[in-house]
Amino acid sequence: MSIFVTSLVWKFSKSEGSTLLVALAIADFADDEGRAYPAVSTLAAKARVSERTTQYALAQLVDLNELRIERGTGPRGCNTYAVQVQNLRGANSAGVQNTAEGGATHCTQTVIEPPKKKKEKDAARDPIRFDAKTGDFVGITDDDLAMWAKAYPLVDARGEITRASCWLISNPTRQKQQLRRFITNWLSKANRDRENGTAPRIASPRAPSPAQDKNAHRDAFSAHLWGNTQQPQKGSDDDGIVDVVATQVE
Repeated sequence: MSIFVTSLVWKFSKSEGSTLLVALAIADFADDEGRAYPAVSTLAAKARVSERTTQYALAQLVDLNELRIERGTGPRGCNTYAVQVQNLRGANSAGVQNTAEGGATHCTQTVIEPPKKKKEKDAARDPIRFDAKTGDFVGITDDDLAMWAKAYPLVDARGEITRASCWLISNPTRQKQQLRRFITNWLSKANRDRENGTAPRIASPRAPSPAQDKNAHRDAFSAHLWGNTQQPQKGSDDDGIVDVVATQVE
């Protein structure tokens, strides 16, 4: 996994929705030069979309010049997915070999400036941390929230992050080291649940049953009739009044 490439995709990719999820899945497998070799089925499982949607997303990323597919050039003849790091950074891509639509049929070498060690070290540090005293995540930026809202449009990112913090408070022995990945996975699952219609729902208060409503009216009438000195006793009559009246007469 290259945090360097993942950060570039998060910040600069023009893709949206499931296409962005596939781009992030590729970045999760990529080295610092942006090269990865996952199968389509692996990407589909990682992005939590169908293989057909994954194929469509790959084509979109190629059209956006954010991805190059080198077919059959990876280990054991698998495809090589090359994230176009220079294009994402807005740099001059003169050193990148142009390929025909659908990807090159032979192995090509992408000329990419290797990231500096300092940048790698800074990127490796996850700026997000969890403050157990306040119950809040620290280090989440507005750019993070905007990107999550773009990637997971079916959920309220702020609300889900609050639920994630509640989970961490309730599970102190299961604290996470990589909080950015934890939040991303949380939002991805919540978005998928919404998409599949399996999101938890808050139960609405139910109206009282006819029998409960009848008993409530009977108790109110009895209290009004007898006050606090004598309570009606239940007899054979449903209203529980006939037997008590007979007792008073005697």
